[in-house]
Amino acid sequence: MLYMRFFHFLGVALWIGGAIAAFTVARSIGSQPAEARRIFWPHVARIHALVIGPGAMLTVITGVLLTMSLVNRGMTEVMARPGIIIMQGAGIIAAVIALFVGVPTANQLGALGRGDDALGSDGTQLAARLRKRQAIASSVAGVLTLVALFAGAVIK
Repeated sequence: MLYMRFFHFLGVALWIGGAIAAFTVARSIGSQPAEARRIFWPHVARIHALVIGPGAMLTVITGVLLTMSLVNRGMTEVMARPGIIIMQGAGIIAAVIALFVGVPTANQLGALGRGDDALGSDGTQLAARLRKRQAIASSVAGVLTLVALFAGAVIK
């Protein structure tokens, strides 16, 4: 159980830390010309693929295992606490958004930044749509992640 909690907190740290890093890079290159921004898209894609995605998966998997462990120990009253319920719900929804919208969108932007023509010849409009989708998905997932973190730590 102790190791599971360690890996759960490690996943949360990777997920939130990676999201802050990706957000910082995206905000700092936002005022640059389009060609300069394209250089950084593969790096943001790698942050999503190597830090945010695995962090979200590790957090959800260990969270489910911790939940199963508490239920097996007969601690169902702990599972009925509002903070735990909010943490689980918001965390799972945030992970689904991060894994199934955020990571693939970042990968598409990374491919555009590398000059992959398989994504279409009109890269400028596609990049604008992908950047908007990435901003929305990352913002929603980030807010839900912080709600889950707050609920798990503060609400009893």
